Amino acid sequence: MDTILLNKEIFERLKELGFLKTPTSESIGNLDPKVLLELKKLETWQKMELEKLRQQFQIEMTKLGVEKEKANQFSNMFVRLGMAAAKGLAAAGAEGEMMDRETSPNSSVETVKCEVCGVDIPVPPGATRVKCPKCGTEYEVER
Repeated sequence: MDTILLNKEIFERLKELGFLKTPTSESIGNLDPKVLLELKKLETWQKMELEKLRQQFQIEMTKLGVEKEKANQFSNMFVRLGMAAAKGLAAAGAEGEMMDRETSPNSSVETVKCEVCGVDIPVPPGATRVKCPKCGTEYEVER
């Protein structure tokens, strides 16, 4: 008869049922042929279940890879949009008009008027660019 390698749990169950007294490979050969047949069925079933789990694992790993690639593409889209916006702003700043500075009549602080929202933007000494505190529009300042 063929010898079957069984795990400890199966040996323990066989001992409980009275088929084995000591779990050894020699004692397996002394088992009833019906028991051996059932053990072979169990072993085959375990192999099939293990193969199913392996296949499911591969499918899930493939799905995970696809989802990861989608996430990378999505995040790369934001990076590309940001870079395009930065290039656009840089190009607009290089080609845009210089803002004229004004001095507020009540103080010596120079300001520029925001063309978008009309707010007076203070120009710090030595600054070449300013940002509107209300709408965020940036302007280059003539020096």
